[in-house]
Amino acid sequence: MGRVAGSSLRYFRFHVTALALLASGAFIDTAAAQSCTVAPDSSVTLTSGACAIDPATTLTGTPAVHASTTGAITTNNVNINPFDGGSVGGLADTDGMIIFSSDSSINGNWSIGASAQSGGQIVFQSGSAVNPAFGGGGTALLADGTGSLINATGLTVNLNGAGNNVAGRATNGATIDLLNSSISYAAGGGGNTGLWATGSGSQISSTGTTISMPGGGGNDVGVRADASSAVTLTNNTITVDGSGGGEKGLLASGSGSVITASGTRVAVSSSGGGAGGQRGTRRSHQHDDQYIRCFGARFACHRNQLIDQRHRRRCHYVGRDRACRGGGSWRHAGHDRKPDRQWCGIKCPQRQRRRCNADRNDPD
Repeated sequence: MGRVAGSSLRYFRFHVTALALLASGAFIDTAAAQSCTVAPDSSVTLTSGACAIDPATTLTGTPAVHASTTGAITTNNVNINPFDGGSVGGLADTDGMIIFSSDSSINGNWSIGASAQSGGQIVFQSGSAVNPAFGGGGTALLADGTGSLINATGLTVNLNGAGNNVAGRATNGATIDLLNSSISYAAGGGGNTGLWATGSGSQISSTGTTISMPGGGGNDVGVRADASSAVTLTNNTITVDGSGGGEKGLLASGSGSVITASGTRVAVSSSGGGAGGQRGTRRSHQHDDQYIRCFGARFACHRNQLIDQRHRRRCHYVGRDRACRGGGSWRHAGHDRKPDRQWCGIKCPQRQRRRCNADRNDPD
């Protein structure tokens, strides 16, 4: 079974050194780089060296920007706007690199906005954007394969309401890192996923990011980890609303899959469910209770930002029940000290008071 945790992942691998070099421009001197050549099909491809696409260029081919082998491409206020269905906006593979600078945008009829594969790396600098495609079933950011990396700071991702869209997906050991970014879906459709890590070694890290999913078709998921993957969330805001039912804020499934959340606000609501609004709402509350059972075992209820005020009563109940069981359970019930005799006598049912008092008398 997967798990949603409230503490930091050990050995979570961030590409800090590589990203620092990228952010500082150590890999690519854009002032010295030559201008990229635009092919007749309105695309740019580079397999070695470095080049910068001229400002205000519009590219309509697919992939519109393709960096391969040791090629490194920088965009400068470039508009990627492919015509054909199933297009790819930017593709970096086999150690190629693409840097989308401020005011660069991916638009048009794409099925994958930006894809890093086979060790390729893509960097979005603050002010860049991925805008809605024409149809549904698209993936805005796709990192696939060990060593593949997408790093985005201040990126805006806008997705349409056609359904089955994914904002960011890391698979087969790849990594996606987001910082202070925004992910927004239009209402309608269903089956959307905000961030999705899948496959052993796949990792997503998101800090200060907002995910807004108004839904409409049901079965939307804010953040998902499966097949031994990991997601780390720090100070994010995730809102999953809908009228179709089956909405989920966080979903970890499969052995070894982990979602770690700190300072993150998750709100899930639904008025659907196939049998009227009331049934859908009850399903949503039941799902929230599952989070409370998990998080209530690790945090004091009032300090845990993942539990909103209307669910804290349930959190307190779970924490009290765990503490009354004895056997050191108070340590996992949101308490920072052992219960005393008065607490055990007031809070615990009579059949559990002996266990609670045994905890009180045990050494730390």
